[in-house]
Amino acid sequence: MIFAAAGHGSHQWPLRLRWVVSKVNHIGGVHVGAALAGSAWLVAFTAVAVVARCRQPPAVDFPTVALAVILVTIVIVVVLGALLARPLRGR
Repeated sequence: MIFAAAGHGSHQWPLRLRWVVSKVNHIGGVHVGAALAGSAWLVAFTAVAVVARCRQPPAVDFPTVALAVILVTIVIVVVLGALLARPLRGR
Protein backbone atom coordinates (compact mmCIF):
# COMPACT_ATOMS: atom_id res chain seq x y z
CA MET A 1 0.00 0.00 0.00
CA ILE A 2 2.88 2.34 0.78
CA PHE A 3 4.42 1.81 -2.66
CA ALA A 4 1.05 2.31 -4.36
CA ALA A 5 0.53 5.59 -2.51
CA ALA A 6 4.05 6.77 -3.33
CA GLY A 7 3.57 5.94 -6.99
CA HIS A 8 0.57 8.26 -7.33
CA GLY A 9 2.53 11.47 -6.84
CA SER A 10 2.10 14.33 -9.26
CA HIS A 11 4.81 16.08 -11.25
CA GLN A 12 3.29 19.35 -10.09
CA TRP A 13 4.11 18.67 -6.43
CA PRO A 14 7.03 20.64 -5.03
CA LEU A 15 10.40 18.97 -5.56
CA ARG A 16 11.00 18.55 -1.81
CA LEU A 17 7.72 16.66 -1.37
CA ARG A 18 8.43 14.41 -4.36
CA TRP A 19 11.91 13.70 -2.94
CA VAL A 20 10.47 12.71 0.45
CA VAL A 21 7.86 10.46 -1.16
CA SER A 22 10.54 8.78 -3.29
CA LYS A 23 12.38 7.72 -0.12
CA VAL A 24 9.78 4.98 0.32
CA ASN A 25 12.13 2.78 -1.74
CA HIS A 26 14.59 2.72 1.16
CA ILE A 27 12.23 1.01 3.58
CA GLY A 28 14.13 -1.70 5.47
CA GLY A 29 15.42 -3.92 2.71
CA VAL A 30 12.14 -4.65 0.95
CA HIS A 31 13.94 -5.08 -2.36
CA VAL A 32 16.59 -7.38 -0.90
CA GLY A 33 13.96 -9.46 0.87
CA ALA A 34 11.92 -9.82 -2.29
CA ALA A 35 15.00 -10.82 -4.30
CA LEU A 36 16.05 -13.44 -1.78
CA ALA A 37 12.51 -14.81 -1.50
CA GLY A 38 12.30 -15.08 -5.28
CA SER A 39 15.68 -16.81 -5.38
CA ALA A 40 14.60 -19.27 -2.68
CA TRP A 41 11.38 -19.97 -4.59
CA LEU A 42 13.33 -20.69 -7.78
CA VAL A 43 15.71 -23.05 -5.94
CA ALA A 44 12.76 -24.86 -4.33
CA PHE A 45 10.95 -25.16 -7.68
CA THR A 46 14.08 -26.55 -9.32
CA ALA A 47 14.57 -29.10 -6.55
CA VAL A 48 10.96 -30.27 -6.86
CA ALA A 49 11.23 -30.41 -10.68
CA VAL A 50 14.46 -32.45 -10.54
CA VAL A 51 13.00 -34.91 -8.02
CA ALA A 52 9.82 -35.25 -10.07
CA ARG A 53 11.84 -35.79 -13.25
CA CYS A 54 13.92 -38.52 -11.55
CA ARG A 55 10.88 -40.33 -10.14
CA GLN A 56 8.52 -39.97 -13.10
CA PRO A 57 10.28 -38.71 -16.26
CA PRO A 58 7.06 -37.89 -18.15
CA ALA A 59 5.89 -35.67 -15.25
CA VAL A 60 8.29 -32.82 -16.07
CA ASP A 61 9.77 -31.99 -19.46
CA PHE A 62 13.55 -32.09 -19.75
CA PRO A 63 13.81 -28.52 -21.12
CA THR A 64 11.95 -27.24 -18.04
CA VAL A 65 14.42 -28.94 -15.70
CA ALA A 66 17.43 -27.88 -17.77
CA LEU A 67 16.37 -24.22 -17.90
CA ALA A 68 15.51 -24.21 -14.19
CA VAL A 69 18.96 -25.59 -13.32
CA ILE A 70 20.65 -23.01 -15.57
CA LEU A 71 18.62 -20.17 -14.02
CA VAL A 72 19.36 -21.35 -10.48
CA THR A 73 23.06 -21.48 -11.31
CA ILE A 74 22.98 -17.92 -12.64
CA VAL A 75 20.97 -16.66 -9.65
CA ILE A 76 23.34 -18.32 -7.17
CA VAL A 77 26.33 -16.73 -8.93
CA VAL A 78 24.65 -13.31 -8.80
CA VAL A 79 23.68 -13.66 -5.11
CA LEU A 80 27.16 -14.87 -4.12
CA GLY A 81 28.73 -12.09 -6.17
CA ALA A 82 26.60 -9.52 -4.38
CA LEU A 83 27.45 -10.99 -0.98
CA LEU A 84 31.16 -11.18 -1.70
CA ALA A 85 31.35 -7.71 -3.28
CA ARG A 86 29.68 -6.07 -0.31
CA PRO A 87 32.83 -5.74 1.87
CA LEU A 88 34.74 -4.25 -1.07
CA ARG A 89 32.40 -1.25 -1.29
CA GLY A 90 33.64 0.14 2.00
CA ARG A 91 37.28 0.33 0.88
